[in-house]
Amino acid sequence: MPNITAQMTEYAPKRIRSFLTTVMFSGYAIGGILAAVLGKQFIAQFGWQIVFFAAGVPVLLIPFILKSMPESLSFLVSRRDSSQLRQIAQSIDPGLKVGANDTFRPPRAAHSGAGVTVAQLFQDGRGLSTVMFWVAFFTGLFMIYALSTWLTKLMAMSGYSLGSALSFVIALNVGAVIGSIGGGWLADRFHIKWVVVCMYALGGVFLYMMTLKTSTEVLYFIIAAVGACSTGAQIVVYAYSGQYYPSDIRSTGIGMASGIGRMGAIAAPLLIGLIVSLQLPLEQNFLVIGAAGVVGAIALACINHGRSASELTLKTLKTSAAT
Repeated sequence: MPNITAQMTEYAPKRIRSFLTTVMFSGYAIGGILAAVLGKQFIAQFGWQIVFFAAGVPVLLIPFILKSMPESLSFLVSRRDSSQLRQIAQSIDPGLKVGANDTFRPPRAAHSGAGVTVAQLFQDGRGLSTVMFWVAFFTGLFMIYALSTWLTKLMAMSGYSLGSALSFVIALNVGAVIGSIGGGWLADRFHIKWVVVCMYALGGVFLYMMTLKTSTEVLYFIIAAVGACSTGAQIVVYAYSGQYYPSDIRSTGIGMASGIGRMGAIAAPLLIGLIVSLQLPLEQNFLVIGAAGVVGAIALACINHGRSASELTLKTLKTSAAT
């Protein structure tokens, strides 16, 4: 996921970069919808194993992906692969004339030394913002995995049937698709930092609203809004981190934030499971998950957006033959 986010950030036009990245990433939530639909329709008849058999089907797409996905331009520049660079450049701009003696280079010098290190994420005034991204990813993935792991069980404990509980999971992921695409659209028109801050904060609010007594129809809407402001918001944060870091440390920046975030994904099922085992009121589960959204919103608000990466585009430099 960090690598495909970096790849989309590199290739997407700046004016619709957040939107295209979140549209791509909404496939995560669409997969969640398909899993819930499969579970609702087939688990009772074929057993839980059917979901894992279905999960193997996307492997068939790998040859198509390998054939159609271009390599990173910065990687090709570092390898001096002029043939592929010319081909990709002319695909992006068919009117561009690239000669055999033309060379490609980044608009600024890449970091020198043997590869990219994590320490570079803390250079040039990025230290606090890097830590805040880590906190945001931790809390965001905490919300996502708490809900994806325990929502069905919690709703069943509230008196809903398994079929109805799985329908809530579908609503959660439908909301995630809407939230990711809508959040990306907003991020291209407003300040992406404050878009994700608002989405995280609203996630906490909607999770609190799940503790209130309401009709089933309203509950579906609230759960969809939770999906929009948890999974949907996290997808927009992936796009934000991809835009924040310079191209030469972008994958490392996103990868480290995502890795730290996975600790939240590990902690969420364990903590919510502990609360369930203590037989505390179900409302406390949703309040704990909602608190993570509030903490994430505060962390995102502390990011120094002024230190984000400037627009980096590859330029073609003409070199004349020796006279």
